[in-house]
Amino acid sequence: VAKLQERGLERCRDVRSYGKWQLREWFGAKGEMVWANAHGEDFATTTQPAQRKTMSAEINWGVRLQDRAGALQLLAEVAKQLAERLGTTDATAAHLTLKLKIGVP
Repeated sequence: VAKLQERGLERCRDVRSYGKWQLREWFGAKGEMVWANAHGEDFATTTQPAQRKTMSAEINWGVRLQDRAGALQLLAEVAKQLAERLGTTDATAAHLTLKLKIGVP
């Protein structure tokens, strides 16, 4: 930035008033990049965000199941919630893992 300011280049319009080769002469390869950016050109490569590999639904506090029917109902609710979340993506499930933590009273 200091080198640009030494040449009186503080805004894009200042940079645009000079040619690419003049800036390259002053600043080397960076000068060409500054010229391109001032003219709206950006050659930086972009990457897509990594695809999500896991999705989970968890209920782990305050749940005290009294019988098998209550456990099956809870599992159905969690499965429905997970299916809805999966439906909002383009992903498909390859496998399903169920983890149960059973506390001994």
